[in-house]
Amino acid sequence: TVSVLYWCERMALSTAPRPILPSVASTAEHTAARVRETVQEAEALEQAGRETLGQGASEHLDGFRRLERALAMRLRAAQIAEASVAAAPPNSAGAELLASPSSPTSGIAVRKACTKAAERVVVLYNEVAVRTFKKGDFEHASHLLSNAFRLCELSDDADVFHDNRLKTALKATTLNNFGCLERRRGRLAVALQYMRHSLDFASSQSPATLLNIAAVLTQMGHVDEAIGSARRAVGLLEQPALRAASGGGDDEERPFGTHTTALRAVAHHNLAMSLERRDLAESLREYETALQLAREAGALRTAAQIQRGMERVTELLGSPARPPSGRKVRPEDASPDNSPGGSAFIRARDEDDDGAVVNAIQSEA
Repeated sequence: TVSVLYWCERMALSTAPRPILPSVASTAEHTAARVRETVQEAEALEQAGRETLGQGASEHLDGFRRLERALAMRLRAAQIAEASVAAAPPNSAGAELLASPSSPTSGIAVRKACTKAAERVVVLYNEVAVRTFKKGDFEHASHLLSNAFRLCELSDDADVFHDNRLKTALKATTLNNFGCLERRRGRLAVALQYMRHSLDFASSQSPATLLNIAAVLTQMGHVDEAIGSARRAVGLLEQPALRAASGGGDDEERPFGTHTTALRAVAHHNLAMSLERRDLAESLREYETALQLAREAGALRTAAQIQRGMERVTELLGSPARPPSGRKVRPEDASPDNSPGGSAFIRARDEDDDGAVVNAIQSEA
């Protein structure tokens, strides 16, 4: 009897359904689906955040809260993918699915997408801040720039960037814009501190910031220092490698690290302005170079402002104006000076934006 019962129990055990253990591949597929869904939710939230950004402070804050939540979701998706790869056996199908750079759900791909999204958020913070301080709301603009810098300061598990070079350039951009904000509200010494701190992150190789520094120094009456800063900017922009990187003569805003013909015109103009108090003949030569470059770039308003400076200097020299050949600049193309203290300096990016920069170098990731 015992023997029959024993074999009956054995038969029941052998025929009972056994739990199916998930394979490494199926687990990886489940993780990949989870990562994909999280990224899609983040993309939708980011889009909603961008659409929410309006003209008022409350809309700004709501929109940026959504953008930062979307960043956190992207970061979490990357961490999930990376943890699954670490847990999978080497060279397994699951590891390949979540580790291959060509897979959109791999940790590498999601990290890169997170870096690009983080760059977009920091640039947006800067763009909105510049528009805000131009309207005179300095406190809110300062809050926005502080948030931009904070995102670049995150580290370890909270770091939303996968590119230290990009992060450093974005810090330089944000500090430059802090300086432009302070210059706009007349706090020149504070503006100078921010701009010089920006150079710490730009390895002293940002002509735009050097030109902003030259403008502030001139407003403060430090003419010789202003001339030195402007000369450094001109020297950087005249380097063959940098001129070849400019990609032609347009007047649009460019990232740190690339330099347009229009920016070269601004550099020579600002140097000419500084030299007016030291050497009128050299100042006039710089004006002539600036005017030629501005015309090559098609920057008519900049050219008109430069030509006014030339006329002022030639009058002081007691000789007739000698503008280089080219089309005449119409008075209606000129833009009024709107900088604090009445300085005629053209800003380092566009004569209407006080030297504010809203882009940084592109990620190489």
